[in-house]
Amino acid sequence: MKPNCFNSYMESNVATLCENYKKIQQYVGPNKKVVPILKANAYGFGDIEAAKALIPLGADIIAVAMVNEAVKLRENGIDIPLLVLGGVSPNNLPYAVEYGIQTIIFTEENAAAINAEAAKQGKIADVQIKLDTGMHRVGITPGAKLSKFLEFIKNLKNIKVVGAFTHFATAETVNDPFTLEQYEKFKEGIAQIKADGSFDLKYIHCQNTGATYWLKDDICTHARPGAMLYGYCRMTDGSRPMPVEESMSVRAYITAINEVPVGESVGYDRYFKPSKPARVATVGMGYGDGLFRPHALKGGPVYVNETLTKYVGICMDQLFVDVTDIDCKVGDEITVFGHTKGGKLLSAFETADFCGQIYQIFVSVNTARVGKIFKY
Repeated sequence: MKPNCFNSYMESNVATLCENYKKIQQYVGPNKKVVPILKANAYGFGDIEAAKALIPLGADIIAVAMVNEAVKLRENGIDIPLLVLGGVSPNNLPYAVEYGIQTIIFTEENAAAINAEAAKQGKIADVQIKLDTGMHRVGITPGAKLSKFLEFIKNLKNIKVVGAFTHFATAETVNDPFTLEQYEKFKEGIAQIKADGSFDLKYIHCQNTGATYWLKDDICTHARPGAMLYGYCRMTDGSRPMPVEESMSVRAYITAINEVPVGESVGYDRYFKPSKPARVATVGMGYGDGLFRPHALKGGPVYVNETLTKYVGICMDQLFVDVTDIDCKVGDEITVFGHTKGGKLLSAFETADFCGQIYQIFVSVNTARVGKIFKY
């Protein structure tokens, strides 16, 4: 369907995405590659378009969170190695093996299951060892447990270990002690795997967005920034140290403008009652399109054309915006977050901070009712 057939749309700036990737690659240096993280439809950006733009820039492996995300990429012509970062349920293993998707191993049971499925299909499945260094989601702990695990997987003939990685819990704080502790455990685990001599690790990675900025790493082959790639890099002290730019903008169209006198109200339950005569724009977007309802109900910031104002209400399909004293008309645009047409920025961080949330709930949850435009 044509983007101009929608009431709202997300504009993903491919040129900005590519520039961000180049900046990150330059920052990590020539001896380390950057793994694009394309989970959750590339954080809302658009996974297929992101993959097709970044592979020519040097990306040699892509990471996602779920098997279905990797299958989607395969079925749309993405043929470089794909890694699923999370645990894989048994019902997904046949597809992972069939489509040549790397999965993680961290228990004897899950390694044996992948090996059995690969044997059933007459294939060798590439896998990566997930090391648990303190996050305690999925992974094998370096030390005695890892040693026993390595002895077990040596006997599995239908899997090939091609990498190992971990994930940090608190890396958005520069020189964070727990991250440094995790990194030391990670190095211990990598040393164990290498000392065994049975595995050739093509991919070694641990640096997420925060760690890519500050962690001085000398063992990894790849950096694995996620949000940073799309322009969202902020440390816990509020600083945004990497010169990346936000690459996504969500906009919607005004469908009506009403004069609301004192004593009247707007929306369900008469939520907004102006204390002085107001002019309110109705916009064709609501929480049914993925907009966070509490954000609008609290009067979050929004641009009408190039003027910053606030929401005064929301329902499933429509928003209400205060346009008192703002020059606008039906058909004009609001900017929910990102850049206005004139270049002003309403940061996704600012939007999220207003309602005490994380920016991902704004960039990655737009529904199928939100159109998609790619800017090159």
